[in-house]
Amino acid sequence: MEKSKQDIRNQIDTIDEQIALLLKNRFALAKAIGKLKKDSGLPIKDSSREESVLLKVSAFMQEDDEKQAVLQIYKAVIKECSNLQK
Repeated sequence: MEKSKQDIRNQIDTIDEQIALLLKNRFALAKAIGKLKKDSGLPIKDSSREESVLLKVSAFMQEDDEKQAVLQIYKAVIKECSNLQK
């Protein structure tokens, strides 16, 4: 049986909730890393770590358009996490 538009939207809403909660957890961890970096006198920006994260998450995507989309999303996530570390 074909899913209705509302069924699909309900699934999207559930995923959005999960993403938001995961981001909340990621932000808390970013703040903790930021504190460790400050306490150790390390810079907030870690380009090699950022590149590693981008490579890892893009590897989950099969299609080029999906890879590009996830890279743009994660670049924004990394930027916001860096801002939270300051």
